Amino acid sequence: KRMTLLVWFILLCPLVYLAIMWSRLPPTLAMHFNLQGEVDRYGTKTEFMGFVLFLTALNIGVYYLVINAHRLGSNKKYANENRSVIAKLAGGISIFMCAITLYSMFSIYTLKNSITAFGGKFAFVTVGLLYCLIGNYMYNIKPNSMVGIRIPSTLNSEYNWKRTHRFTAKIWFVGGLLMALLCLVLSYSQAFVAFVIFTALLTIVPVL
Repeated sequence: KRMTLLVWFILLCPLVYLAIMWSRLPPTLAMHFNLQGEVDRYGTKTEFMGFVLFLTALNIGVYYLVINAHRLGSNKKYANENRSVIAKLAGGISIFMCAITLYSMFSIYTLKNSITAFGGKFAFVTVGLLYCLIGNYMYNIKPNSMVGIRIPSTLNSEYNWKRTHRFTAKIWFVGGLLMALLCLVLSYSQAFVAFVIFTALLTIVPVL
């Protein structure tokens, strides 16, 4: 129950921050950026509020989907064993998504005309660390039809599932950490390219 209360506090932090900063927001805010990190579209305070509400709702939806993953799907053989691991994974994902939302709000509120400084790369670094977190827990996920590398060869063979997820756990942890470090030191445009390449590799290689 304490963990649930803590997670709900984290999930609602963006709305609290929005209420605090609302009266100080300018009439127009940066809402979109090009590949160079420069602002190419501005929006109203109402649009900014919609952006925050959407991300908060998305975060809540993802949390409840992941936290109940052990109950969903057709394969519930290891539902009880997966429950603890998936609960920790859901909480971790919520923290990282909330951090990205809060920093996005802060950046939009404070930036002038670009996000080419560290702030613009914060999301890339955070996602890299999120890959590390998922990799850390993926090692212990038992076969299920909701979370993990869910392809026919893993769903139909517990041996394949085990070997695939142990391999995936290693490359996601190392790859996520390497991605975070690279995005931290590269320029914004280079960090964006690194983010796309690492995400593609960390998705495709385990499946192959």
